[in-house]
Amino acid sequence: MSKFFSMKLYREGIKKSKLVGLTGAIIITALCALVPLVGILTPRYYEPNYVPPTEIIGPGMFAIPLLILLLFAPLLVSTMFSYLNKRNESDFYHSIPFTRPCVYFSFLAAAFTWVLIALTASLVATSLLWLGVPYTAYSILTPLALFATYFLATLLLTAFMAVAMTLTGTSVSNGLIFALLFGFVRLSGAFFIMALENEYPILVTALTPVRLLSPDYSMPLALLNSMNDGGKIFSNFGVWIYTAILAIALIAAGCYFYLRRRSEMAGQSAPNRILQHVYRCAITLPMAFLTAYILILDGFEFAVLLIMVVLTLIVYYLFEIITTKKLKNCISATPYLLVVLAGGILFGVSIPVSGSVALNYTPEADEIKSISMYNDQDDHRYGDAAYEDLLISKVEISSPEAKKMIADELKEMKETVSKSNASQYLHPDRYNYTYDEMIGGSYDYDKVEIDYKQVTLKITDKSGIVRGRTLCFTEDEYRQLQEIFSETKEYEEALLAMPSKDEILNIYFSYSYNSSEATCRELWDCFIAEYNKLPREEKIAYKSENGYYSDLMFEIRGSVGMDSFYRNYSIDPKRFPETAKRMVEEMNTCEESVYNTMLISMERDDSQYVYLYFNSGFDSLYYDEQCIAKTGLKALKFLDGCKAPADDSAIFVRLDISLGDGYYTNRFYLVSEADYLTFCQMVGAVNDLEKPIE
Repeated sequence: MSKFFSMKLYREGIKKSKLVGLTGAIIITALCALVPLVGILTPRYYEPNYVPPTEIIGPGMFAIPLLILLLFAPLLVSTMFSYLNKRNESDFYHSIPFTRPCVYFSFLAAAFTWVLIALTASLVATSLLWLGVPYTAYSILTPLALFATYFLATLLLTAFMAVAMTLTGTSVSNGLIFALLFGFVRLSGAFFIMALENEYPILVTALTPVRLLSPDYSMPLALLNSMNDGGKIFSNFGVWIYTAILAIALIAAGCYFYLRRRSEMAGQSAPNRILQHVYRCAITLPMAFLTAYILILDGFEFAVLLIMVVLTLIVYYLFEIITTKKLKNCISATPYLLVVLAGGILFGVSIPVSGSVALNYTPEADEIKSISMYNDQDDHRYGDAAYEDLLISKVEISSPEAKKMIADELKEMKETVSKSNASQYLHPDRYNYTYDEMIGGSYDYDKVEIDYKQVTLKITDKSGIVRGRTLCFTEDEYRQLQEIFSETKEYEEALLAMPSKDEILNIYFSYSYNSSEATCRELWDCFIAEYNKLPREEKIAYKSENGYYSDLMFEIRGSVGMDSFYRNYSIDPKRFPETAKRMVEEMNTCEESVYNTMLISMERDDSQYVYLYFNSGFDSLYYDEQCIAKTGLKALKFLDGCKAPADDSAIFVRLDISLGDGYYTNRFYLVSEADYLTFCQMVGAVNDLEKPIE
């Protein structure tokens, strides 16, 4: 007989939890299979002979119902070890001729086996069914990544519940202690991080050890958020390793507590009054932290403080009453409220202390090893980074000029924050006032307005410690910093790089509702060919201007290694005339049938009104005009007959057309300035123009 595992006990555990395990596995598998099954039975409608772009199914959308596993795992453990809450059954299992570790590990393995059965069956069924959904595809790595993440997440929850079952002796206290173990660190960490970031937004907490307290480092919570953040948890191997180590440590702790547990504990909320006090205070401490957080965020308000104190007292005494069912125990519990009070005060004090320690980091230039740009993807909260940002963040800058500039700015930041606060540093007055002028209120409105740029950097010192800081530069300083960074060859190459075909997962362009993926990629190839012909300075200018939404652009999603990116690429007709021309032709083709129907309607009834809403790259103004169909038809036919100029002077025009009979469409043109002005004159937009029309 093994000291740590028994196949006989394992089989008994499988039978013991058969009802819950089998039922849960069937339900979860059926729900997961239902998602692709709907796509098979109710396919989307497309125009005849149209081949839509293939939709890549990522981990976040592959098998959403798998989230139920996060509830299924602790429920199975609770069912398996439910005998610990019943005195007779507890006595029996404590007296059987098996070692305590053998009973613990055998039953825990049995419970987790049902979790693995549900996980494996769901992924196999879902993977096979997704193959039958038209115009969709997925990487073989997707189900593998899902298996690995859910395996670790459910293993962690299994470990939490195992510890909770060994520490308490009632179903209610099992659930409360499980919630405490699972949520205390994450909830407290969230309050601490939010308070620190609110008071010191110059700090990048994702690059500090405090990030381990964040909900982002809890794999179950990260899975719940996977649909919102693009599924970054599926490629965050740091969280995978952290979760595996934590789960193993908790399973070992559960074994230790199981060894120490007395059978008489069944039916009791805690083995003794000391642990009861510990549980009660731990459950209530997040309320004290929340109170301190609210006071830090909004300042002192007596009414708010009173409400939070009352809520904290309710949680404190309610836990005691629910778990012990003895009202008189509230009297002996009262002195321990001082622990909760001390915890709240300590939390409130730790924020300025932590911020002060961080601000005091003002190294000399020769103490800095390297500097690199920081992108928001590092903390897995703000969505996908831009393509070049992913590449740039991996480039380390070690030039003396860059290090000196950053060292000087860190000192200036400390001085400014010490006099006012971090928000004043990051969002300075847009006019160049001194600190004394701002305090004294002596404003001179004739001063020149100054624009500022915020830059978030990773600063590595000679010892290898990485710190993140958001620094504020004037436009001139920012331009100087960019020039210094660009002296590093790898930085400039990353800045000017464009996604390769293999790195692009999804590609669309403006109003490409019915354009195939092949068409999108052909246009992209045309764009890249024109981009590669641009001079270096023109490429830099384009990259600095680009990224905003426009009516003529590409929308790209893809990945570099395990990091995903999202990027818009605006198409300027002056820089990319051929791409703009082909894109406009394709955009008009998508709506050709509707547009022709509208023209026929206008010819049949030229007294109806046509509404034209349009803008262009000429004057950046929007016009909203109404005219009779006869006039509108003439103007539209005029535009249809215009050709884009042979040089780079073409103007892009977007036109929204609607008729009173319910028709609506978009139309796009590349025309000369003269033709555009003529069109504006024809539809009555003369008075709105900045230029006179001859």
